[in-house]
Amino acid sequence: MTANNSSPADLSPSRALGLLQTLAATAATAAAAEDAILKESRLRRLTLERRHHEALAALELQRSQAAAALDATWLQRWNHTRHLRESRHLRIEKAERHSLRDLPRRTEAARAHWLGGLQRQRLSQERAL
Repeated sequence: MTANNSSPADLSPSRALGLLQTLAATAATAAAAEDAILKESRLRRLTLERRHHEALAALELQRSQAAAALDATWLQRWNHTRHLRESRHLRIEKAERHSLRDLPRRTEAARAHWLGGLQRQRLSQERAL
């Protein structure tokens, strides 16, 4: 009722009881609606959290697979480099062994070549005289 209305308010017990029952029904309806909204929001939150955890697990799986692939690639490169180094080292050792084995023969050949050169020079000088 408005303030301009001069009729007295109905304050009878039955009216007050009716208003209380309406208020209780409205409060129960509001509480039920609130419970439904809370239940729906909890369900949404749980769904979002589950999706979030699933996405995190998928990302972690993807990261671990990428890391494993990268590790495999680097291990393959490491093994290849190590193989190249070992084969190069073996070739160097083989060349060193052969050069040490052939060193006396080569020095003798160089000495003979040098002595032959000296002998040729001496013979050419003797012929020139």
